[in-house]
Amino acid sequence: MNDLDVVQATERLVEGIEKAGFDYALAGAIALAYWATPRATVDIDIAVDADAIRLPELVAALRKVGCDFDEERVLDAAERGDLGVRLGGIR
Repeated sequence: MNDLDVVQATERLVEGIEKAGFDYALAGAIALAYWATPRATVDIDIAVDADAIRLPELVAALRKVGCDFDEERVLDAAERGDLGVRLGGIR
């Protein structure tokens, strides 16, 4: 997949999460840009409301939009409440 800029990656990620029916909240510099003067960022901070039973659905939604990750590691991290994936060169 070609590298995306952080706005394109955020749009793609949010679209996939919404289509899968998850509630979410953007945080970090992406959210700050909505409310105040934007600052440079190289990542997307997003909180997704997904209990353990729905983690496989979340993983499928992330894969569908093109996220790159090791599924076993992501599921383990998600159960602890934190996971990281890559989408078009953005974490």
